[in-house]
Amino acid sequence: MKRYINTRVILITIVVLSASVITWALDQKIKKSAVKPAPVTVKAKVYDTVLLAKFDQLLQTLDFSKNTFCFEGKYNVIDGTDTTNNVRDLKFLFCRAGNNFYSKLGNTETINQNGVNVYVQHDMRKIVVSQMSYQSKSPITGIRQMVKTLRSENYDLVSSETGSERKISLINEHHITCKEISATYDTAKNTLTTVLIRFTDINDPGNDKKDRTIQIDLTRMDNTVKMNNYPAVSAFVREERGKLALLPKFSSYELIKL
Repeated sequence: MKRYINTRVILITIVVLSASVITWALDQKIKKSAVKPAPVTVKAKVYDTVLLAKFDQLLQTLDFSKNTFCFEGKYNVIDGTDTTNNVRDLKFLFCRAGNNFYSKLGNTETINQNGVNVYVQHDMRKIVVSQMSYQSKSPITGIRQMVKTLRSENYDLVSSETGSERKISLINEHHITCKEISATYDTAKNTLTTVLIRFTDINDPGNDKKDRTIQIDLTRMDNTVKMNNYPAVSAFVREERGKLALLPKFSSYELIKL
């Protein structure tokens, strides 16, 4: 099935569905040289535990292991090394109620209903049907592990306010893989509004113009959802004489059964 999935779909799924992958890109270690330098004593960073706990709490709201949720927003990518990878205001929607899941990313839809998965790629006119249960992982680790990781990777924890919004950031401009991870929230509503991740170009890490920035703007975060408001498996395929068939509306699409 992977060969039919657009790279943008894979990327947004990684970024939004697994905040652990987003956030703990900083867990990636750089291989040490064979000759190790003499040890240098460096004073451990001291972090504002209240601020760090808030950052942890914000990212925990992006928990796709919850039994019921609905996340909606838009997705942007600015790639300093290859502008063909740029994405502008790509809309996304992820909803789950028990074993039923629906997502839409641009013109691509995914429905998972009682173990049946339907992946619809409208631009390519393909519909892929497979047997697959909904699976996800909870987001990032707890605050103690966060502090340990931050100290080992030399990140600074900073915050700033603009109007009713507050931005909390982990920043290390010299990190080899990820220079910044930020979470912005509405202080009045206490809701996460934006997640930003700025990756380093490993071939030219000192050149900020080559950084790759991913920004997710959230317009909706609900813990309740009515799945009948969204297409079901029956909206695309049905059984005919014991065989799976496309609905007449999608007769021009290619049906792929895995």
